[in-house]
Amino acid sequence: MRLTTAHFELYTTAGEEVGRSLILSLERLRTSLQPVVEQRDERQKTVCIIAFGSRDEFQRYAPMSRSTGFFLPGAGRDFIVLDGPSGESRTAAHEYAHLVMSRGGFHLPAWLNEGLAELYSNLADGRMGRFIPSRVLSLHRDGWIGLAELVSKSEVLTSPGSVDSAYAESWLLAHMLVLDPRYAGEFPGLLAALQNSGTAEAFGQVYGESIAQVERDLKAYLEVGAANVRILAEPPRDAVERVDVEREADFDGRLALAEMLRNYRGRAEESRDLYRQLDRDYPHRSDFPENR
Repeated sequence: MRLTTAHFELYTTAGEEVGRSLILSLERLRTSLQPVVEQRDERQKTVCIIAFGSRDEFQRYAPMSRSTGFFLPGAGRDFIVLDGPSGESRTAAHEYAHLVMSRGGFHLPAWLNEGLAELYSNLADGRMGRFIPSRVLSLHRDGWIGLAELVSKSEVLTSPGSVDSAYAESWLLAHMLVLDPRYAGEFPGLLAALQNSGTAEAFGQVYGESIAQVERDLKAYLEVGAANVRILAEPPRDAVERVDVEREADFDGRLALAEMLRNYRGRAEESRDLYRQLDRDYPHRSDFPENR
């Protein structure tokens, strides 16, 4: 089925209740993020969410076996693809944060891209910065990778042996840089420096500190950083939009899936197969894209 609000279009096989809850939660997140993350991209591309109703459905498209969602920019519309049962968790918010940062024109190293997405995925009750228990547990249980490795080897964010620690460390570092008074005031300067410099060099330029010095602060921050919570402005009362529901959206849903795959590296042939099948199943439809 297809559900739409003013800013989102959602296709799902997970049912109306799941879809309605997901699309409204993204509308609220969008409102909350507006004053936090500058959005410099004025293009009004549609945000299209594809939320599968089962893990098996999603796994066919997942970039990694443990993935529960991903963001994929496109020419006509941007996509967030989700394991439906995970849609109401932080996964949807994490992927939407990636979309917002992408549209904002940010070019970020992998650790900061994921760290900020984790930080912004945990906005609730008008607050940003509440500690994420699973990330804190990972840092206590799994140990530290170390900042020198984290900022220089993006593969630690995908390797099964390091991914949990890498995400936890990236989240905590983003939390400290954005919310701790010692670092927060210079964070915009760090974003600017990272456009032309590596992380170690940018830390030196902006904070006058080495990676080792930042790491010492970070390890101490794990014990005290939970106090750094930012109170956000309350969303306006009309922020929750009306949801329109179309219960028979097979053609449009499969068309969205084909378009998503057309933007997915290495999946172009699958996209063409889906378009061919739609041609066969809906021979009288005239609204196929010309460049399918």
